[in-house]
Amino acid sequence: MEIELNINGETKKFTRTKPLSLADTLLALELQLKQQKRAEKDSETAKDLKDNLSDICEFLSKFFDNQFSLKEAYEGLDPKNIATVNRFVEQALGGEDENL
Repeated sequence: MEIELNINGETKKFTRTKPLSLADTLLALELQLKQQKRAEKDSETAKDLKDNLSDICEFLSKFFDNQFSLKEAYEGLDPKNIATVNRFVEQALGGEDENL
């Protein structure tokens, strides 16, 4: 599994080589739970949106064994790659995706 981040003006590719584990499943479940709680609110605030992006970046950083920081993920993740992160979450939850 790979992800590209723009860090200090350079596109850097990060690779996860270890197999998925229950720790990854827990990490994905925690992200989903946080997102679900925010979605149940009557209205979203700017803080909720920022917290959601921060949670996504935290998941990504941990999923790739802290090869990059939460801040590097937050500042370097191309918005087009959010779908890729969602596939990582799905994979960690036991879903199959041949595109990973």
